[in-house]
Order: sequence, then structure tokens, then C-alpha cells
Amino acid sequence: MTRAEYEALLRRDFASFAERCFHELNPHARFAPGWHIALIAAKRIQIDVSPQKLAELEELMRLCGISTKKDLINNALTLLQWAVRQVRNGRTIASIDEKEGRYRELEMPILSTAAGRREESRRAAP
Repeated sequence: MTRAEYEALLRRDFASFAERCFHELNPHARFAPGWHIALIAAKRIQIDVSPQKLAELEELMRLCGISTKKDLINNALTLLQWAVRQVRNGRTIASIDEKEGRYRELEMPILSTAAGRREESRRAAP
């Protein structure tokens, strides 16, 4: 790693910066990062949503017993990752009405894109 690359790393990665500072101040001591360094170094994102979408998110949190938006996003991400894996494996995601004997396929552009990319990669394979 060049000096310029290392300096760029220190500017963008707090944990690396903290370790460098520690060694600068305590050159003979061993750096032992704790949970607090990871907490401070955690990446944060900001999502801009309309007041209506915010109300929908809060209603979902209430219905699901989720107390933080972080937990809601983590759960939503887990579900989306699962759904993408399913369509990439050629499966259909659907809601089944057992009483009526009918089903309704989940239609989402993001899943159609993921399924299409699966087909592209299958055609490209030798």
C-alpha cells in the first residue's frame, strides 16, 4: 500500500484511524479495539422518504413489534436477500390462499431484474 493509499484509508476508515492514533500516542502498547470503536466506526446512512412513506414505515414497525428503524431495515433486507436468492434459483414467490385454493405471485421490478440477470448468466455460461 502506498503512503497516499494509507492516508486515504485513515481518512475514510475510523477504526484504522483510531489504531494509528493509538500507536502514535502509545508506541509500545498493544492496541485492543473494543466494541466502542466498532460502534463509532459503524457506517450510517440517511434515507429521504416522504411523510406518507415514513408513516407507512412506522405502521409496519407497530404491526411487527419492531422498536427501531434499524431493525425494520435489517428485517426488510433479510427478506429481500431471501427473495432474490429464490428467483435467481428459478423459483416463484407467491401468497397462497388455501381456503380459496388460489395463489397470487409477488410482482416486484427488483425481483424481475434479479431473475433476468440469472437468465443472462445462464446463457453466457459455456
